[in-house]
Amino acid sequence: MSDIKKPIDSSTGFNSSLAITVILLNIIVYGLVGLSLYQSRNQYEKNAAATTQNLATVLDHFINGEINSIDMALLAVKHEAERQIAQSSIDKESLNRYITRQHSYLPSLQGIRMTNSGGDVLYGTGGLTPGIIVNMSDRDYFIFERDNSKDDLFISKPVFGRIAKQWVINMARRINNPDGSFAGTVYSTLSLDHFIKIFSNVDVGKKGSITLRDNEMALIARYPELSNTIGNKSVAKMFTDLIKAGKKSSTFKARASIDGVERLYSY
Repeated sequence: MSDIKKPIDSSTGFNSSLAITVILLNIIVYGLVGLSLYQSRNQYEKNAAATTQNLATVLDHFINGEINSIDMALLAVKHEAERQIAQSSIDKESLNRYITRQHSYLPSLQGIRMTNSGGDVLYGTGGLTPGIIVNMSDRDYFIFERDNSKDDLFISKPVFGRIAKQWVINMARRINNPDGSFAGTVYSTLSLDHFIKIFSNVDVGKKGSITLRDNEMALIARYPELSNTIGNKSVAKMFTDLIKAGKKSSTFKARASIDGVERLYSY
């Protein structure tokens, strides 16, 4: 009995080929979509990196400019005080007028004040109460200027101001007698709120943040503010490694130690 061949259903083979073709097309489409998303994400991150680096640079220049302006005022008061000391003695009324004029050029300051060699604040502006003498001999800026004759600008750690009654940083210059001995300090007081107000005007996105730290990575000011974080030294390891490697500026992605949010950072 001869074998009976079953007719081949040509539609079955066509459907199989069509199904394979559709699957392949889908894979290609998904691959193109994935590639497009990957490229878009890369481009987005490049744009974000450029933006954050530009913001960091602008803020760096702005803050340095403020520090230079404050230092010019301190130097002006220093020279005036040393001139009066060299002539005979300080004329309190005259020196206070001079300090007031310098302060008027820098309204962001809480005050410009001057101590004697013992740390008593005797001259200046911003919150001084007649008849009440406040002593600053234990402050880091006073101790530095007293013990160093190089006359360098000193920027203090954040402290709660005895006169300002809020968190501040102080910038100070040494005042000398004609023989070079220590005659006191002239210092300015700048509130941490000043930096926070500046940072609050910069749009860094919903979860973005701006932080100012000192040379030991201790937090000075941050926006948005977090309670009890002044002086906090918790930073991403990558940030620490970059600083130790001598990188003066860089951009990197990391999870913040202070709030656990992953961000793209520039400094």
